[in-house]
Amino acid sequence: MSKNIHSSPFDEGTLTKLKIFEKYLTEWLPVFLAPRKVRWKKVGIYDFFAGPGVDVEKNHGSPIIILETIKNAVYNGVSAMDCIIDKNLQVQIYLNEYNTEKFFQLEKNISPYKKELDYISIKVDNRDFQSALEIQWNNICDNDAANLLFLDQNGIK
Repeated sequence: MSKNIHSSPFDEGTLTKLKIFEKYLTEWLPVFLAPRKVRWKKVGIYDFFAGPGVDVEKNHGSPIIILETIKNAVYNGVSAMDCIIDKNLQVQIYLNEYNTEKFFQLEKNISPYKKELDYISIKVDNRDFQSALEIQWNNICDNDAANLLFLDQNGIK
């Protein structure tokens, strides 16, 4: 059984890893949301081991980092949401958490974002990794989609 990293504050290593992920995502997004010429009409971000979205001190985990980054991003004076709307992009965020308790916490923690980011498809799932990957495989392999897969498993099964 793996340690539940969400039942205590994230340690320094986890916080560093999440900061690196946030910086990467911040640089990755404008390549697909803000170019003059749109090459990919679909943009997908997949987090297959999402957790509840926060730790006990409400430090943001990867799902909230993804949503906050999109919500707050501005490229050349234009918000990411305006880029999505103006370019008619289809943005899908897929968050999967296998643990049922964490899954319900995740749904609760991202609920406000579903209202704020209403031009984005936010799907939350409760599956084992293999099933989740199989279900999303066609979306991931779509030639008209730019995708970021975040595979950060906690513990080994």
